[in-house]
Amino acid sequence: MERAEGSLLALHTDGLIEARDQDINAGMNRLRAALARPHHTLDDLCSSTVDSSSHGPTCSTQTRLLLGSSPAILPSSAVPELSLPGS
Repeated sequence: MERAEGSLLALHTDGLIEARDQDINAGMNRLRAALARPHHTLDDLCSSTVDSSSHGPTCSTQTRLLLGSSPAILPSSAVPELSLPGS
């Protein structure tokens, strides 16, 4: 997989972007906007993204978000690749 240095990978559950009263595209746009905000660390970005995407205290779904970034200081040959069965 080709990636630019410093690019961001976000793995998330559907609870982060889906809401009963909104189109899924609205949730994806909300997630994109949250991930585009300036941040100091991936931990800060992850926390603020989950907080801004929360559906409030009555939310019945669990949300999970895992972020990773392509280090700008490592050559691509030093970044491991993941191969999944069937791909």
